[in-house]
Amino acid sequence: RFHMLHMPRLLACVVCCQLLVGLCNKPGGRQQARKRDYLAAASLLHRTGSAAAISPLDRAADGRRVHHARRGAGSSGQVGRQSYGSLAVAFATSNSSNQDSNEALLTLEASVRRAEQLRLSNKVVYGSCDRCLSVEPGAVTLDFEVEPGTSLVMTPALLVARGGYDLGGASGGGVEWPTVSSFFDLGIEGYGLHHRLGMPHFNTFLQSPMGQVEITSKPMRPHSVLTGLLPDLQDYLSRLGKHKEDSLLPASDSIKYRGGWQHQQVHQNKNQYSPLHWTVGLDLAKVPALLAATSRELGDRLQELCQEGTEGAGCSPEYQGVVGLAAQSMNEALSCRQVCGHPKRCQKPWLVRTHFGDMVQHLRKVKGVGDDAVRRLPADVMKVVGLEEDDDSAVLFKKPREYWGLLEMAEYGGLVPPRLPLDLKFPRGGAGEAAEGAEKMRPMPSSGSELLSLAQQMQASESTVEKRLAAASCDLHPGEDVPFSTTVTARAWLDGLLSGKDLMSDHDSPISQAGLSKVVWKSMGAWRMKDDGRVYLECRRSLLCLPEGATDGGLVLDEISRVATWMRGFEEKGV
Repeated sequence: RFHMLHMPRLLACVVCCQLLVGLCNKPGGRQQARKRDYLAAASLLHRTGSAAAISPLDRAADGRRVHHARRGAGSSGQVGRQSYGSLAVAFATSNSSNQDSNEALLTLEASVRRAEQLRLSNKVVYGSCDRCLSVEPGAVTLDFEVEPGTSLVMTPALLVARGGYDLGGASGGGVEWPTVSSFFDLGIEGYGLHHRLGMPHFNTFLQSPMGQVEITSKPMRPHSVLTGLLPDLQDYLSRLGKHKEDSLLPASDSIKYRGGWQHQQVHQNKNQYSPLHWTVGLDLAKVPALLAATSRELGDRLQELCQEGTEGAGCSPEYQGVVGLAAQSMNEALSCRQVCGHPKRCQKPWLVRTHFGDMVQHLRKVKGVGDDAVRRLPADVMKVVGLEEDDDSAVLFKKPREYWGLLEMAEYGGLVPPRLPLDLKFPRGGAGEAAEGAEKMRPMPSSGSELLSLAQQMQASESTVEKRLAAASCDLHPGEDVPFSTTVTARAWLDGLLSGKDLMSDHDSPISQAGLSKVVWKSMGAWRMKDDGRVYLECRRSLLCLPEGATDGGLVLDEISRVATWMRGFEEKGV
């Protein structure tokens, strides 16, 4: 009876095993199987961050997978132009061709664990609403970001700061920025490789280890901009002057720069570089009036929602505000022509910093809106944009590129073993690279001192690292054999808002989770909405945000004054 019940199952298992063995023994089959096994093991480690989170059964299975992957990479440990070879595998096999599976697994685990340890102790967490000011209802706040055109003379400490890590000032080996005003702070902003490669910045943007001075104001009311910020800002910019040689930054005894205040201009062409960005904080109910000042056409379409009546919610300024912001963000995404770029660079003139999912959930509590009206929001947004309600073909972004911190630059530059398999397409060990010391791989740093040492090595290999970063693939997912979507459709994004998710935000995006830095959308939807019902919009092209009275080619300081004056009047008018 036992044989009658179980023999068919046993025979089926034997046949399946034979088929699998035959498949793996086909030309290329064994290599592809090892590739899939390695990707599965490394991805599991990257997701969990620790072998302790992996069950003993999974750990044993993944140990065998990494063992097979190590064998597939070859016993010599050489890294070249392999189609799926990872520097992590090379690192795991470079010391000895006889390392066992546990050692290989621990090496991969160590990269994840040490990077996580560094993140918890020194990483600057992007996305906290540190520029949100508590004010009374109806008030407007402003903060400004100015790039004066001043290049920094990079040091290891500056490179660590540019890479998103805070070592706690000079005492911890970090950067000690001088305090020159109570209205603004000095900091570092990255340059793009397109500056060096002669590429138009609006078509693509490749990060580089270089940096420039950025002036970021404190959040303040419009009248404080005119009476406090502008005088201090004008004074410091004049002190920058112009210098062809390396000079000490005014009020600093260690930070050097070259260049100086260039009397930067602002332009109406959205594809031209802008040295000025500013963020406005306002009540959600005031958003429709602001969007109407930007685009009369968009303002009229929002008013049509009230005329048609969306179960009574179409006349709510809060409802119109969310629909208008969503429609504006979708329009800019759909018209984006970047090649393997950063999505936020397409959001012009307005970039919405507040999480869209939070805004939609807030609408449910607004009087006159409620749950029933919120369910109509995707259809209203699609109508304002000009798409059919059931259109699921509109793609917001194709293959977005992630933002790199210092560790990601080192991983793509081949200086440390990566936490995920990377399809790195560069030869190693050439005479030119050996002279720069770029051929030597080091363990993933786990402390501030090790981070500074890595930054020093990266600077010594600056030319090689920049070439490797420029050649990095845009693909976020580590392997072609694992199904994964790198696109976001308009319909999927809108449907996600109803459940409180924002797929164009690093908080909720599966695309972000596939990368090393987990930062793809960056400031888009980064700030979580508070109970005060305020939203924050970053203006990335000032003359397009407030076109009335704008002067093409005007100076930055004059534009700051114009914006503050306009916002003071806007605040006084009320909703």
